[in-house]
Amino acid sequence: MRDKRIIVSCIPVLNKEQQNGMKNLLLDLQQQGCKVYFWSQNKYESLSDFYIVPYYKKARVRIFVYQLIVKLFVDRKKWVSRLTKWLGTDYRDSNERYNIFSKEAIALFSTIEPDLFICWNPYCCQFGIAFDIARVLGISTSAIEWGFLPNTFILDEKGTLASSQIFNCNPLKGKSDEDMQRYFYEGEKIFDTLKNSSLSLYNQNNVVFPIGVDNDREGVFKVLLLGIDEVDSGAFPREHRERHGLLPFHESSLQTAKAFAEADSAFQVIYKPHPSHNEYFENVKVLKNLWIVNGNPDQLIGWADVIVCSGSKMEFSALLKNKPLINVGAGLLYKKGCSYEIESSSQIAECVKVACYNNVSDLQLLSFKQFLGFLKLDYLYSTKDRNREITAKLMIK
Repeated sequence: MRDKRIIVSCIPVLNKEQQNGMKNLLLDLQQQGCKVYFWSQNKYESLSDFYIVPYYKKARVRIFVYQLIVKLFVDRKKWVSRLTKWLGTDYRDSNERYNIFSKEAIALFSTIEPDLFICWNPYCCQFGIAFDIARVLGISTSAIEWGFLPNTFILDEKGTLASSQIFNCNPLKGKSDEDMQRYFYEGEKIFDTLKNSSLSLYNQNNVVFPIGVDNDREGVFKVLLLGIDEVDSGAFPREHRERHGLLPFHESSLQTAKAFAEADSAFQVIYKPHPSHNEYFENVKVLKNLWIVNGNPDQLIGWADVIVCSGSKMEFSALLKNKPLINVGAGLLYKKGCSYEIESSSQIAECVKVACYNNVSDLQLLSFKQFLGFLKLDYLYSTKDRNREITAKLMIK
């Protein structure tokens, strides 16, 4: 019986600390008795033992069968559309890129014959295409992404964001009192450590507030809507069903921001685009009470009375800074008892006012700390603590 074979893909460029974290993960998977392959376009000396050597095995019959299955069952249209947006190019170029990425994945899978493919953010184009191909070929899949907490990776058996196993549910439901107490104690330590720090992965300029944005006028509700990376979170193409997880009522984050501004003239709304694939480089007034503003998200959170966010670690930043959080769509904290939740567009005005008047309740804060503890102890892989029970769970697949 051969060792289990695992392919781990990685999109971002890793700094030295992140390389060490990735190496720890690959070693821990290896120690589960697996042959581990690292698939990345970036080369690192520290990870050279895990790189996939050029595949030379001529599995022609298998490749032909795989190509036929992929042609029949993988949603090519979705990926070509997403590639067009991702690359800022035309259909012809995107179609060719799809062909290149799919052929690479088919060749790799037919040669290595992996038992498990751990894909970096299955919504991202190159490896997302490989993820969909693996699934139609019957290869077990899991997802990897930056964790919600420092020095962690998400290792989720289903996916990331709206397709993850903690999506649209409360994973703490049914846990014992002993577990809940354990989560709370750990979560309180995490909360105290992070409350004065930033969770943003991007270096962004200081905020320049546009003329006309009121800061302290009585009767004004200051609403900050933090946009998501719509390309890498599955919200594009807009007509695809994957969009509805994080953007259930509107086709874009900006449309959601407009809905908040139009819900009540007393709302002062700032829409902060996600820095990745940002189409709005300049601060601009969109409506009489809506502005697009770029810059440091923590400064904007400090300005706001209430934060609207779904599908970003900035949800955590809002609560760490004791600002009430509204989820529109299945954000990371949706159904976790930590946020105010909008189930239809008609609830926007009332929800904003309730959140501003009530702020972060004691129960929401308790639930948030318990969820932080759960993430650290039972969900995220720590690159420093190397909690191998998380990697062991993947071996059950």
